[in-house]
Amino acid sequence: MADKLWKGGTTAVALVRTFTLANFANDETNADIVMTAEDGTTLQTVATTPSGVDETVIAAAMQANLAASSETLFTAVTWTVASNVVTGTAKVAGTPFVAASAATGGTGTITDATGTASAGQSDWGTAANFDGSGVPSADTVRLAPDSEGDSYPVLFGLNQSAVTLTGINVGAAFTGGIGQNANSYYLHVNGTTAILHSNGPGIWLQGDWTNVYYPEGKSGPNALQLKDGGTAITNLYIVGPSAQGTVTLPDSHTLTNLYVTGAFGVTVNIGTNGTKMDLVEVDSGNILIERQVDALHNAGATVTHEGTNNVLTLEHWSGTTFMNGSGTYGGTKIAVRGGIATLQNNKSTTVTIGTSVDLRGGTWNEKSGLGNVTYSGTPDIDKHGGEVIPDTNSNLTLA
Repeated sequence: MADKLWKGGTTAVALVRTFTLANFANDETNADIVMTAEDGTTLQTVATTPSGVDETVIAAAMQANLAASSETLFTAVTWTVASNVVTGTAKVAGTPFVAASAATGGTGTITDATGTASAGQSDWGTAANFDGSGVPSADTVRLAPDSEGDSYPVLFGLNQSAVTLTGINVGAAFTGGIGQNANSYYLHVNGTTAILHSNGPGIWLQGDWTNVYYPEGKSGPNALQLKDGGTAITNLYIVGPSAQGTVTLPDSHTLTNLYVTGAFGVTVNIGTNGTKMDLVEVDSGNILIERQVDALHNAGATVTHEGTNNVLTLEHWSGTTFMNGSGTYGGTKIAVRGGIATLQNNKSTTVTIGTSVDLRGGTWNEKSGLGNVTYSGTPDIDKHGGEVIPDTNSNLTLA
């Protein structure tokens, strides 16, 4: 384990890949080249139907098809042929590509090889971009400007999904982006602790992390994009007034606990997921949640809960919580001590309050005009203070 500093800036070298055809017997059905994008998921294929047993002729046909392709991944490569060998060379040095062959049927084979390895100033997979030996493995990685004050972004070599770091620390002075905003590509690496100052064009981080801290960032829609690596991000801490911009966890990705403290300029968007969140504890910011929450504690944020999922416990001290979903609120507990807990924007056919509301301050507002609220507790509201705003024709029971 080591402490490695990302410096970037390595001299760019163009990737060269060769594909050597052999043993074709005129009974093969396909001789394809398949390309994969930086995110590891976008596959594009150029198919060639072999004709005859002359690999030179087949290779020439393959090269012609590759060069004629309008697929985006293929147009970034120059395709040439010599005898039975097709060669792909990156048009832009330092911009790698992933290409593999697929021969189907018969005895024909295609042997893939790297003639010249790619290197580039923004490639995580280039060892020379790090102080310390080699590409990081079980290490702590720091990202900071180099000795000239330049912050080189991390744009390539993003698929590090087999790697588990001890930590990653993006310094406050680092102004390079991580991942590709334009293509929504994440740096995919797992680890224990990530400290992310997002003062560049944005951080796109995918992986399973125990603790992610976001103490500082610029305003903007892509300040921080988080996505688990297949299991979960356990704890996300957004702390302090310097944490600005939008933090997004997209649909179908798992976050267990969210804490927002003193981050008044941050917006947090948490998309839909069948996996519940254990705890949301917030005192600032604008928070949108579209999944089940076991415990929601609001002490000053604007929280909007939507979707079909439940909030089992709601403890409300200040701020505003919009209960816009169609699930059950408070199957275990609802306690309102201040601020506004409101159903005024709830457009569901029915919404269930699963327990008696313990109101001791603040406002409980059910006035949507739809008469769609059903209480399971007795009384509906156990009122010791605060204000109740009933819906039209409401038959609330108070104690």
